[in-house]
Amino acid sequence: MGLRILRFRRMLLSAALACVGVGVVPATASADPIRPLNIDRDYLDVAAGTPEPPSGCAPVNLDFPAYPELTGGATGDAVRAVQCLLDNAGFSPGEGYPTGTYDESTSAAVRAFQQIVGLGPSSDVDSHTWTALLAFGDTPTLRNGSAGAAVRRLQRALTAALSRTVGIDGQFGAITEQAVRDYQTTRGLGADGVVGPQTWAALQTGR
Repeated sequence: MGLRILRFRRMLLSAALACVGVGVVPATASADPIRPLNIDRDYLDVAAGTPEPPSGCAPVNLDFPAYPELTGGATGDAVRAVQCLLDNAGFSPGEGYPTGTYDESTSAAVRAFQQIVGLGPSSDVDSHTWTALLAFGDTPTLRNGSAGAAVRRLQRALTAALSRTVGIDGQFGAITEQAVRDYQTTRGLGADGVVGPQTWAALQTGR
């Protein structure tokens, strides 16, 4: 469990560095030209629609019009999505997952994740747990006109948090902006329609 928590903390640190635009530039050159690696440009330039770093969930569908509550014994694509999201967050149920079956190993991973983000460990995946899992990752500032993988992640999390379908297309338009404002209003945040550190923090803790 210590390694899982360390990985989770590293992800949060990476998100914090990305928010302030820290770039990483290779110290030496090689025979083949290597362009400087900048975290914002290569992974978080949402206006250009650049994808986030590869995810183990790539072959698994994460886009649902609604995210159902899951309990022990459940099966199907939603369970497979939860198992992938747990693995991405550093709480893999174990080897051979995703299986699509909500077994004891999955339940234990859910409880561990819930505890680390400040949710009451219940073993069930409710809207709060879905929201935190779906929002997990880097936290770039997003607003109307942004596009890319981070916007899709936001749209998934909003769909779970608001219990209504928010189109998941990676485009931050008027509908997504209104969903952000609705979420901010109901969570006591400044309703400016911009997804900054406070809104990401609320989503990633399942509020």
